[in-house]
Amino acid sequence: MKNRRRVSGKRRSSNPGLRARLNEAEATLAAIRSGAVDAVVVSGPGGDETRAFEGATHPYHVLLNAMSDGAALLGPDGGRLSDEELDRIAEIVDKARAEESK
Repeated sequence: MKNRRRVSGKRRSSNPGLRARLNEAEATLAAIRSGAVDAVVVSGPGGDETRAFEGATHPYHVLLNAMSDGAALLGPDGGRLSDEELDRIAEIVDKARAEESK
């Protein structure tokens, strides 16, 4: 490959915005590969959709199956989960129930 040009160090760092986007993409992939991510939000024709990775909903199923009449869900800091966090759990459960009934 004689026609390949060598990229200088100056040129590599000449676009910090592109470098930042690449670093963010690499960090995201590393988090997904390591199992630190349970789900991702993707833009679809009907708006944003949450896609859970296989097995990511299992802890929620165990928790909900163990509950009888009611429960309070607490975060890692011991505080009550926010409405937004509770809505997210409800989405996961609803999606899993829909998939189970197929």
